Amino acid sequence: MNDESNFKVPAAPALPATRLELEALRKSKKIPTINEAVDAICDSLWEVPDFQRFLLAIDDSQAVEGSTKIDDTKAAEMIRDYGVQHGIRNVAEAKLHAVVLAMRVKLRRHGQSREERRLQVIGDEESELNNSE
Repeated sequence: MNDESNFKVPAAPALPATRLELEALRKSKKIPTINEAVDAICDSLWEVPDFQRFLLAIDDSQAVEGSTKIDDTKAAEMIRDYGVQHGIRNVAEAKLHAVVLAMRVKLRRHGQSREERRLQVIGDEESELNNSE
């Protein structure tokens, strides 16, 4: 008699049924980069009027605090405060400069940086001048 024919392979354990169950079994927890975390926080804060006020200006003369750099810092403070309130450690413990840089990445990804919007205005003004001639 062949020994191999009597050997039974045990059934494989069941796979997690959902992505959430699968993620709960992750051995090393995935920590989002600061850019990813700030991107998500900006999405959450986007409709907060004060947040948008700090992002609106394309020139220092339009800035809430008289400087777009200071307005960026104020928006970054709101982002970091959100990180503190919601336990997002890599944002809560980040230096404001790092948060400002990550926020600017978010805005560029969506074509909403101050420079991109400034160029839109310049382009619109040039179009109006060319059409009036």
